[in-house]
Amino acid sequence: MSIEGVAIETVPDELAEAAAPLADEEPRAPIFTVNNVFRLLVLVALAVFLLYYVGPRDIAETTVKVLFAVGLTAALWIGANLLFDQAYSHWTRFNALLGATLGFLVFFVRRRPICWRTPCRVTASHLQAWPERAPSQC
Repeated sequence: MSIEGVAIETVPDELAEAAAPLADEEPRAPIFTVNNVFRLLVLVALAVFLLYYVGPRDIAETTVKVLFAVGLTAALWIGANLLFDQAYSHWTRFNALLGATLGFLVFFVRRRPICWRTPCRVTASHLQAWPERAPSQC
């Protein structure tokens, strides 16, 4: 059937039945059950406990630290993925970046202060007993 150049097709009955929702589907579970209300009460009690005993300032500081750590981890992960994606097509650039990074890390670890290698507690009596170990080394 067509009307002025527009073709109209009918959908077969099998496809129409498959696309229509079934009337005998299982009903959705109710939202307000005893279990869900109990979970909500436990969540509210935990939030009140944390706000009262820990304090909003400590919670805010911890939240900022966690968000910073997650953001830094995501940035490092994405940066590593971008770097390793370039490995095949830009092999020279990849080797240069990898070599510079590894060289910096080896230099930093090799030239670390003495206190990182051995425990060092600087006191006034310590400086008098061993004047060659200055505080700048610790």
